[in-house]
Amino acid sequence: MPDTYRLQIVTQRGVQFDGPVEALRAPGAEGYFGVRPGHAPMIAQLREGRITVRQNRLESKTYECTGGVAEVTREGVIVLADDLR
Repeated sequence: MPDTYRLQIVTQRGVQFDGPVEALRAPGAEGYFGVRPGHAPMIAQLREGRITVRQNRLESKTYECTGGVAEVTREGVIVLADDLR
């Protein structure tokens, strides 16, 4: 199983992030959820909160999301965020 997957974070302003990541933590409508390589496919509504992206064991990025939708597929994850702060 691969150690990373492709993550895209997109807003109305365009692509905010596109690259390989080890993990994602996002604010789902029913609470925070995480995605690691090999995660089962799903679609989740996002609420306002912090998206954390781990690119490697030592480096993470965070984005403040105002809501949106995340789609997890076998190929990767696409986050369609209403907006990022």
